[in-house]
Parts: sequence; structure tokens; C-alpha cells
Amino acid sequence: TYDNIAAMDRWVGQKLVELDQAGLLESTIVMFYSDHGVGLPRGKRSCYDTGTRVPLIVRWPGQIAPGTVREDFASWIDFAPTALTLAGVPVPAEYDGHCFLPTAAQPPKYAYSFRDHMDESFDKVRSVRDARFRYVRNQAPGVDEAGKVAYQEVGQTMHELRRVQAEGKLTPIQALYFNPNRAAEELFDIQSDPWEVKNLAGDPAHAAKLAELRAECDAWL
Repeated sequence: TYDNIAAMDRWVGQKLVELDQAGLLESTIVMFYSDHGVGLPRGKRSCYDTGTRVPLIVRWPGQIAPGTVREDFASWIDFAPTALTLAGVPVPAEYDGHCFLPTAAQPPKYAYSFRDHMDESFDKVRSVRDARFRYVRNQAPGVDEAGKVAYQEVGQTMHELRRVQAEGKLTPIQALYFNPNRAAEELFDIQSDPWEVKNLAGDPAHAAKLAELRAECDAWL
């Protein structure tokens, strides 16, 4: 992992040097992002924050001050409207998403995610997240989060996880990844539970938030 990060840093640095040598660095908007969370279990292909919260770094000289940190939502669906707007091209009416640069005129209140197929492995999950809570709807009974993806299964990480699982040595939290009886609905307070392992969907104290995000999921679908 550290070697990959070092290689990535060198590659980005080389591209910035090329832009500089071409006299384009100060007139070019550079966006750096990742397509999913860390390539580990509960990262890639996951609808939890470990899978959906990814880097997004923008360099725009004269428009975005270095070191600026934003907390509003941006999703892949927003990249096309943003690029078209920055290029001065009208955004087609049928496009979803919003322009988030240099700032968002109307930052969205919610972010949405889903998963259906991960290569040959099937699942059906829908998720809605606001600034603090994530709602998850699991719609594939009898399917666990780990799934069965061939190239993942040949890796040493999954070999070890499967071995420890078979020996019954996983902790209750670790075992959630292999649970085929996932709750139909999950609600997580990301502020107090950043790894999203404490399901609050049955807690009366959070009934209003559950109803809000459930309704938002229905409206999105």
C-alpha cells in the first residue's frame, strides 16, 4: 500500500511538472480522486463510508485557496455537470447532479450509493447518507457483505479471513462481514460510530431519523 502511494505521488508530480513546462499549470484545473475506498474488505464495493468516502482534491489557482477544506457532498454524478459548467457548456436538463466548483450553489443534503453486482457476485443494497447518519437497505436475503468474488478470494487477505472465520475466531464485529442474516434496514451515527458497526435502526431514540432517511431512499428510488 505504501509503495502504491509513493508511486502515485511521483506520477501526480510528473504531471504537474509537465503542465508547468508547457506553461499551462496556472490555467489548468486539476482534480485528483479515487474510484472507491481502500482495496480491502469493507472498502472497495462497500456502501459504507469505508467504500464511498474517497479523496477529492482540486487545484484551481486563483479560485480555490490552498488548504481549503469542504464538508459538502460531491458524487460521481456531479462530475459531468461540473465539467460542462466550467467549460461554459449548458448542462442538459435530463442530467442529474450539480456543479460543485468553485463552490456549490445549492449543496445537496444527501448522498446516495448502491450495489448490485460485484463482478460475478450478486447483492442488492441501497444507501442514503446525510451529514451525520447513514441509512442502509439490504434487499438480498441470505447474502453476506463479503460476497464471493473470484479474484478477491485468491488473495492472502481473504484466505486468512476465511480461515479464521471457519475456526470461529472472528470477533462479533469482524463477523459482521460474513453475516448472511443482515438486518433489512440499518442506521448508523457516523459521528459516534465511524466504522458503522452499531445498528440504530431499532432504537426508538432514532425513529425520526430512520423515517426521514427511509423516505428519502424511497424518493430517490
